[in-house]
Amino acid sequence: MDKRVEANQKVKRKIENALFTLLNRKNFSTITVTDIVQTAGVARASYYRNFRSKEQIIETYMANQRHDIADLITFSESLSDIFNEKKLTIALQHYLYQKDRLLLLYDSGL
Repeated sequence: MDKRVEANQKVKRKIENALFTLLNRKNFSTITVTDIVQTAGVARASYYRNFRSKEQIIETYMANQRHDIADLITFSESLSDIFNEKKLTIALQHYLYQKDRLLLLYDSGL
């Protein structure tokens, strides 16, 4: 992978981690972009280069979770495949690993 792409992914993760760190201490509505960039240790321009809003950070996080699960398991065209015990267990274990963040989002009304 290109070093610039890797560096940008690192910045995105820092911003995402900062938002979740702040959600442990503050209500979502009171978190500012300044709070996020200071906590993440990134430039404000880096934030706006990657995200339009705080909500987009969460949307990106959730999309990444879906992609991670898709990388772990592949579904066939059959609807019965959705209920495959092994695949369902893998998906649920992934979300269980993310439980703290998911509960933060839920508790924040998101």
